[in-house]
Order: sequence, then C-alpha cells, then structure tokens
Amino acid sequence: DRGGGEESTSGGSSPSGGEEHVPCSIEECLAVHTSSEELTGAEQYCCERCGQAQASRRLYFSNLPQVLCLHLKRFQWGGKGRAKVDVQVDFPLEGLEMGPFLRAPTSLA
Repeated sequence: DRGGGEESTSGGSSPSGGEEHVPCSIEECLAVHTSSEELTGAEQYCCERCGQAQASRRLYFSNLPQVLCLHLKRFQWGGKGRAKVDVQVDFPLEGLEMGPFLRAPTSLA
C-alpha cells in the first residue's frame, strides 16, 4: 500500500540519453490533452461574416462512464522513427477529479 491510494506506471531512463524523467500526474496529462490549440495551415478557416482566420479548438469530455479506462501513449514518433516514452505517470486509484475536463452543460433556452 502506498498510503495515498496512488498508483503509477514504471519510471525509467531514456533509451537515448540515460537521464531520469520527472514524474507527472494524470491530471497534468489530461490538462495538456484538453488544452486549447490554435488552428493553423490547412486546419485554419475563415469566418464568412468578418473574414477573420483565427480559430482554436479544445477537447472536452461531455459525459463520463462509471469506470474510466485511459490509454497512455507510450511511444512517440519523430524524424528517426519511434522512441519509447519513459515518463512516470502518477494517478489515483479512486477520486480522480474530472470536473475541469468536462464541458459545462448548455441550456437550450
């Protein structure tokens, strides 16, 4: 028992540099995944009314199941193929606060 109901993936060293990575929390991972991003290039579009071409998008969870299963991306693709991601991710076994990642309900009134 770790005392706080925390579990984590195994940490380790980078295959290329041998350096230790700073652990992060699942909340930090979710915050990055659901953060707002500016649309550029082929993803950009123009408003028909004002002609503005600035736009952004953000991912939200609209509802959650009783049991949430998350798949962590363990490989990263780059110019030289793939590399293993060795960052330790800490996560609670119970009580993960998902409120910040949920879309606020909209009223039709």
